[in-house]
Amino acid sequence: MPTRPSPAPSESVGPPPPATPSPLATPEPRPYRWALLVALLLATLRMYEFSSPDFAIDDAWISFRIARNWLEAGKLTFDLTQPPVEGMTNFLWTLLSALWIAPMPEVDPIFAARAVGGLCHLGTVGVAAWLAARLAHSQGGSARTAALVTGVLLAASGSMAFHALSGLETSLYTLLFVLAMERALAARSGRGGPALACGVLLGLLGMTRPEGVLTGLLFLGLMALWPETRRGLWRTALPFALLIGGLELYRWRTYGALVPNTYHAKPPDPTDGWNYFQSYALYGLGLVGPVALVPALRRGAFARGMALVALVLAAGTIWSGGDWMPGYRRFTLTMAAVAVLAGAGVALARGAWRIPAVAGAVAVLAGHLGASLMLQDAGLYPTRALASLAFAANATPGVRTVALTDIGRFGYFYSGSILDLAGLTDAHIARQAGSHMRKEWDEAYFLSRRPDLLIVDSTSDLSRPETRELRVHWVETGALQSIQRRGGYHLVTSLDLQGGKYLLILARDGLELPEDVWGPRTHRTLSEFSIRAM
Repeated sequence: MPTRPSPAPSESVGPPPPATPSPLATPEPRPYRWALLVALLLATLRMYEFSSPDFAIDDAWISFRIARNWLEAGKLTFDLTQPPVEGMTNFLWTLLSALWIAPMPEVDPIFAARAVGGLCHLGTVGVAAWLAARLAHSQGGSARTAALVTGVLLAASGSMAFHALSGLETSLYTLLFVLAMERALAARSGRGGPALACGVLLGLLGMTRPEGVLTGLLFLGLMALWPETRRGLWRTALPFALLIGGLELYRWRTYGALVPNTYHAKPPDPTDGWNYFQSYALYGLGLVGPVALVPALRRGAFARGMALVALVLAAGTIWSGGDWMPGYRRFTLTMAAVAVLAGAGVALARGAWRIPAVAGAVAVLAGHLGASLMLQDAGLYPTRALASLAFAANATPGVRTVALTDIGRFGYFYSGSILDLAGLTDAHIARQAGSHMRKEWDEAYFLSRRPDLLIVDSTSDLSRPETRELRVHWVETGALQSIQRRGGYHLVTSLDLQGGKYLLILARDGLELPEDVWGPRTHRTLSEFSIRAM
């Protein structure tokens, strides 16, 4: 922008023109402090909806068992009886969980994990709102409006609130992302401190989830293009490279691989990924939500860069196959970037763009509301029943190995070996041909592990005499068909989980499960049923 020439000393001048905000000016806190408080209160209320421990996801205890094994045996692996396997995709979160497992080994780690997750979510809402306010203020927009819109968009999301309390790393991952966004913006001032901090945050992001490495590389690419950060790029690249390089070296030396085992257990499936994206487009973006970003994208390179990062991450999620969990967990980083840019966009909208920008933000809110009404943003899980079965297995002599699919909470409270039928923590099953939960069945491997118990998810009620078909997950059909063909196991009992879901318990022949521990025994045999994948 051309500067106004200085007047001559004798020239008469009027009042000085209002100062143009610096591109990196920090907004005063008071004008939008109340907006931030509203957003944090809304986020707290949304999380309260999912306060029941039944909203915790079973996979969280996979990380907790690995962390406990690290504390007790010095090995970051799920099953100490087998060669080490990186069975988690949240390396940093697993390490952090050791901080609350170590001092409280007798307490279920889910309680501390949910508290930390909730605090991370509140931090995400706060930092994102502050970043949107700063971005809008630097372009002459209302910091208050930007903070309120961004904060409310994130706080109103049932998906983000649910996953903050799931026991998994999602909210930590999102917090690191918005902090990295903020430091990247600050680094455009040319200062070395923010650039260095951005590199550390990006490295931690890559240690939290594997796709965080892609996020870091995208940030580095943008900072190499921005003139303000190009010269000092090494300040960001060096800590990122050291953290990720150290992680990869550890992986190679410990597991003999450069990627987690789930890379093999869950091969890419773009078709599933596209279906997952369609749900996110409706319930996360409200279909037309991205229109709210346009005013911000027209005003600055930083906004366009963050939109590019969000777009590439979304494309990567589609390519990888998305996620089986409710909500849009794998699109959470994209959602955070969208919310920041939407808040700035609404605050910067002028003229004909004002109504479309506001309509886009309202559409996102409508999507969040629709997700809640349609029960698409959260789910309940029978983890308490799995913990009870683990205690029963511990109390039964002769139970050394158990095969099942939901290995998390059962595995944390069970003291023996586990055969993970889904392959998340089993390198052999993960590398079989096929897609996630539909791997080619290796009967010889199953027989070589010879589990003492087999626990199977089903929708078939064995208490009804007319039931002649066992409907189970595809991944469990192989085990049941092998048993029908070769014998060696007997059907013991069925646990009613309510809602039309059951757990079937089978034991190897010669192993009797006492009824006072396992409940009444069924008088039916596996040969009576046909096996069908549900």
